[in-house]
Amino acid sequence: MAKPILVGEAPGPNNGRDRPFEGPSGARLAWLIGEDWRQRVTAINLLDYWPGSAGPKGSLFDAQAAMGAANMLLRARRPTTLLLAGGRVARAFGIPTPATFFQHYALYRGRRWSHAFVVPHPSGISRWWNSEANRERAREWFRKEVP
Repeated sequence: MAKPILVGEAPGPNNGRDRPFEGPSGARLAWLIGEDWRQRVTAINLLDYWPGSAGPKGSLFDAQAAMGAANMLLRARRPTTLLLAGGRVARAFGIPTPATFFQHYALYRGRRWSHAFVVPHPSGISRWWNSEANRERAREWFRKEVP
């Protein structure tokens, strides 16, 4: 069975493009999935460059480039499970937002089906993570769905 692909937006200002989800995001993923999370998922970004700052909490996002990258990913990969980190990534894959976290979406491109789940972005920017109940729900879901 292929590993799920965890899809992020873009590298951060201090991250290389070859190590998505570094820093606090990686620490949260270790808590959610396990310390070996990089062996259990394939982590990628839609964009291979940091698009710039949008202020103290967030970054810019090139939605058009992200949609092109999402389409290429779906056409190039065998059917797989995609974990889409956040609403902007979900929109790049054609999922209307606000999407329901952890809901299953079937995506079809180029005669291939993929299964997708929108998951909250693991950074601390989202207020969704402020709720202990949400954190526990996410941890249970990831531990169940990511082998």
